[in-house]
Amino acid sequence: MLRLAAIVLTVVDVGLGLLMGVTRGAAFNLFGVPGPLPFYGDLLSVFLIASGLGFVPAIRQPDTYRFYIWVMGVGVKLVVASMLLKVWFSGITGGMLLLAAIGEAALGAFALWALLQRPR
Repeated sequence: MLRLAAIVLTVVDVGLGLLMGVTRGAAFNLFGVPGPLPFYGDLLSVFLIASGLGFVPAIRQPDTYRFYIWVMGVGVKLVVASMLLKVWFSGITGGMLLLAAIGEAALGAFALWALLQRPR
């Protein structure tokens, strides 16, 4: 199950990173949030792709890379979800940002659930 979590986290992070890179951050407009300056959109893209590719060793040896999954899979995902909720509660965005927050929280919860399963 931990291997599946690493695969899902890789696909999501790399996919979002590529989306941010191709649109240079303009994909934020889909969520009703103004996009960052192009430099920061590129920087976010590099971070997302790099953090997603960081899960690749965890796909091959999930038990060895549990700490990375704890930090980047559970910690970062739940912090991002809370930050998205904070922006949504401020009332400056629509419901799409709430869906993004729920998605991030679900990814973090799935990674947490996979980490708490007993290794075989």
